[in-house]
Amino acid sequence: MHPQDLLFNLLVLIPAIVLLGAYRQKRCFSPVVALAFGAWVGQWTFVLADDLFGVLRNVAWLLFVQLTLGLLVLALLDRWRTTSVVGAVSLVAVGVWAFQIEPELLEVSRTRIETSKLSQPLTVAVLADLQTDAPGDYELGVLRQLAALEADLVLLTGDYLQTLTMEDGEREAQKFRELWRAAGVTAPRGVFAVQGDVDPARWEARFAGLGIETSSRTTTFLDEELELVGLSLADSRDPRLRLAAPSKFRLVFGHRPDFALGGSQGDLLIAGHTHGGQVRVPGYGPLITFSSVPRSWAAGLTQLASERWLLVSRGVGMERGQAPRLRLFCRPEIALLEIVPSSASEREA
Repeated sequence: MHPQDLLFNLLVLIPAIVLLGAYRQKRCFSPVVALAFGAWVGQWTFVLADDLFGVLRNVAWLLFVQLTLGLLVLALLDRWRTTSVVGAVSLVAVGVWAFQIEPELLEVSRTRIETSKLSQPLTVAVLADLQTDAPGDYELGVLRQLAALEADLVLLTGDYLQTLTMEDGEREAQKFRELWRAAGVTAPRGVFAVQGDVDPARWEARFAGLGIETSSRTTTFLDEELELVGLSLADSRDPRLRLAAPSKFRLVFGHRPDFALGGSQGDLLIAGHTHGGQVRVPGYGPLITFSSVPRSWAAGLTQLASERWLLVSRGVGMERGQAPRLRLFCRPEIALLEIVPSSASEREA
């Protein structure tokens, strides 16, 4: 447990224990009880005094640990025993699923679109937000799954490693490169990578010798019928981004999806960054996206206009640092998109 987490839990538990003892002794008021109550209320200041990710971490502790313990105490006091036990067991089950199971329950989402601008089918695999601070077996499995898809084109939308110190970054970057070599990710029309929010200034070095085309500036790559535009991090954040008219089927990809708000001229826009919210509420969607796009755009395929789409991947990793490391109703994914000529689709019909 991180020292900050230990301090937070002590700030909650110690006053709660004092209050429980006072309740059992039927002492409604005393200086000690008043002090304990003040400390218990004051811990909410601690909850809200951190940055957003710290607040979310504290809320997770309150929900999955403190509330669970509180419900068990109520059961021991014979207060709504059945309801309290069911509530505690349910919170434990959800917590185990969200923190231990779903974050590594990788899914390959498959989507198909049609366009009149291509004469041959094209498969595109999107890997977003690997965002690990300790590359290991899970990340190797992800990369091997990516290689096994044998897509024509592989796009990496940024946020590869998130480490706190330069020393950690160098050590984990070496592991990162070793995993890529072991997985053998290739594609006949190329593997391309752009910069994400957590990637340092010289992030390209992490892909050195791996056969991956990297670019920190907005760059256009031409390939037969395809015009591929990899956006700089700044351009992907720009909701007013405008690009010149395309000469062929244009695929634009960047880290953040905000550029899609600018009506940038592209047939297929691809991004990551949102993690799909990491926590999604059924019927509502992601609670937080850290993007200005509508919540309905924050994950999956959205048709913006006739023969114009936006694909935002839920990504395969999670926020690190202070953020709680969980996913709920938002499985990690590799997105596989099949783009087929309209004429071919009509013949199949």
